[in-house]
Amino acid sequence: MPLDDWSIILTDVDGVPLADLTAEAQDIKLTFRLRGQHEATWTVDGHSQLARATQELLCDVVIVWRSMRLARLRVTQSSDDIGAEGHTVTFAAIDYRGMMARRFTRGGQTLTGDVATLVWDLIYWTQTQSTPAGGDWGITLGTKPAISNVTAYPVPAARPFKELFEELAEQTYPGFDWEIDADLRYQVWTFRGTQRPFALEWGGNVINVKRDVDPSLYTNYVRQSGADGVASAYRGVADLAARAEGRIEAAEGNPDLATAAQVGNAADAYLTRHSTLLPGYALSLEPGSWDPVQFWLGDMAPLVVRSGRLDVHSIERVFEIAVDIDANGEQAVELTFGDLREDLLALVRKLPPRLDRLYRN
Repeated sequence: MPLDDWSIILTDVDGVPLADLTAEAQDIKLTFRLRGQHEATWTVDGHSQLARATQELLCDVVIVWRSMRLARLRVTQSSDDIGAEGHTVTFAAIDYRGMMARRFTRGGQTLTGDVATLVWDLIYWTQTQSTPAGGDWGITLGTKPAISNVTAYPVPAARPFKELFEELAEQTYPGFDWEIDADLRYQVWTFRGTQRPFALEWGGNVINVKRDVDPSLYTNYVRQSGADGVASAYRGVADLAARAEGRIEAAEGNPDLATAAQVGNAADAYLTRHSTLLPGYALSLEPGSWDPVQFWLGDMAPLVVRSGRLDVHSIERVFEIAVDIDANGEQAVELTFGDLREDLLALVRKLPPRLDRLYRN
């Protein structure tokens, strides 16, 4: 796919375009994540006007595929390399979801209600408080469906917003998907993604498969603790006595869980997320076989891998897309699965027969 399909626009923090770095940048690496932060790195000539114009924390980049605005990121880091062969500088950027790691709670608040609204309330609060000043990043409210409620959730002091938001999403099962998009809108999905009616198949549109099974997070019995004085909750799978692997225990603790109900909900959510041992996959795609319209974050498709001991016919949900673009405009794309796929267990049972037949063929 030609580099002409991509534009990476350098802007100031107000979104005013400064330059299109696509023509000059080399070794462009773009990583988009369903529930983690988007990231980008690129390298330019250290003597160029583009290098001089790019300033850490004072510039953004907007990533565009054709007319689709995929993400807006803040330039955070730089690394200059000066040697006999010249001067290059590599820049890195993260999205505003990642920037929320640099905003901290003040404590003294108690959250009750729809968790997606609570996240927005905290974003709004940190942007509009007058003391300290300087909080407005221009983030606005986009589409926000109602998500499961939390009850009397105390906001701890000195917690990064990003960390707290991830924790709130985990208090309900299967949580929710959210991002701060390319137009700085806080967007929420109860379950982001679309069922795709085509297969990802080793030997076809997939040229390399990496598969890992890691039981380190697997458990069929969990002890969840909370704040001092709150009783711990114990949860086990219904068929624990019959499990061939025996009891595999886990202990989780969160001192911010202030009530027995919160501790119990956290235990239920943790057990649901981690009581099925599932492999993870990283798929390298055939050049030219991917674009963001065809397959994007949260999307699901059948996966077929027949090789040696593996005879895989499953439905997978993408949670990371990595795009490497070289100096010739050639791109390598890797889709990563394996996290959050426990969210699919109930969904797969509801798949229409047409899709069910497709992934079994």
